[in-house]
Amino acid sequence: MSEKKSHENLKELDFSQYSRKIFTAIPPYIPVEAIKLLKLPDGYNISVNHKESQKNTNGSYMATFIYEIEEHYGIKVKDLRGGFNAQHLYEIYIKFEDQ
Repeated sequence: MSEKKSHENLKELDFSQYSRKIFTAIPPYIPVEAIKLLKLPDGYNISVNHKESQKNTNGSYMATFIYEIEEHYGIKVKDLRGGFNAQHLYEIYIKFEDQ
């Protein structure tokens, strides 16, 4: 069973008990509402499907950002957190049951 995780302000959390830190390629202009982070029994899945368009008198602009990663570690995941850090990079922190 997977569990949807909310996004956090990482500057306010203590991650000393988390054993794994994952950096992602998600740019800071992606709204957190477009980021889907799911806790899996032994890992996580993160996906983004963001489209942006603008029109003005000179023309139009359309951009699409698609990102998906799923990781399995073979160890039961106890907690999973994700959010943008102080450098505006999206990070994922994982705590395993055996910690």
